[in-house]
Amino acid sequence: QLRRFQREDWLTDEMFLPFLNAVSDSYYRNDDDRSMLDNAMRLSSDELGEKRSQLRRVIEQQAKVLASLKEAALTLLPGEQIEDDEDVLRIAGVLQEEITRRQSAEWERRDTEKRLHEIMDSMQLGLAYFNDLGQLTGVQERFAEIVGRPAHWLVGKSAFQIQNIELNTDSALRFSVTREVYETNILTLKSEEKWLLCITSPMMDRNNQRTGGAIVIFDITDRKKLESDLKAARAAAESALEIRKAIIANVSHELRTPVNGIIGMTELLASTSLDERQKELIQTLRYSSTSLLQLVGDILDVSRLESGKFKLENI
Repeated sequence: QLRRFQREDWLTDEMFLPFLNAVSDSYYRNDDDRSMLDNAMRLSSDELGEKRSQLRRVIEQQAKVLASLKEAALTLLPGEQIEDDEDVLRIAGVLQEEITRRQSAEWERRDTEKRLHEIMDSMQLGLAYFNDLGQLTGVQERFAEIVGRPAHWLVGKSAFQIQNIELNTDSALRFSVTREVYETNILTLKSEEKWLLCITSPMMDRNNQRTGGAIVIFDITDRKKLESDLKAARAAAESALEIRKAIIANVSHELRTPVNGIIGMTELLASTSLDERQKELIQTLRYSSTSLLQLVGDILDVSRLESGKFKLENI
């Protein structure tokens, strides 16, 4: 343009040259900006196309979900009138509320069951569930520890299979569907005998139909051992008491003979001619031997009392 105006000197004018350079740079920047704008428009167009494709897929998926909800609603609620998608969404909302309520109830049941198991663990109680056929369906870890068998092995087993052998007991292990409290003994895998206090109770469903039962066990082996030790100690004490009674009775009878001899000889001696000093000694001997005989008689009376052979005399 400057050449057209025949101003060639401007192209070399030092004062005007910075202005020309700035104008030239602005043209170059304008081309770059245009290129960047075109590129941005192209990218935006591609992104918009991708978003439209995604939206189309979401719409198609929602249509399938609505169709499935409509079909499920007609199956669950045959008499329900479904005119449009709003009815389907309304029914879906009701179903969602019901699902949420059931999930909350299930979580609450699990929390309650967890707290129950924690309480039973702290009390050293074992809990297991069994079906109407008398087979274990669920086993708490403490239950498996008490009976001395793995929990996974116990599932599906009956009471007879757990007890394994017949032991000398009045009551065998059993899974009763009635409320019972009983004691029994079993053998563990290590052939250790354990005594158990068992409590059984029936399990009911929502329709009050029996589905099986639950059993709670408590290890009373130490108590049984203590009872056995106490019985042995009592038997030993009673045996020692019988021996003591026999010894007292025999010794008492044996003492009466020499004491009676002393009394008899004292009476014979008293019938002879004695001075006053000798009569005093004989009197003391007679009193002492008579007291000794009465003491021996009292000992025999105690022995008769303990043996139940004591008879009252009216004296």
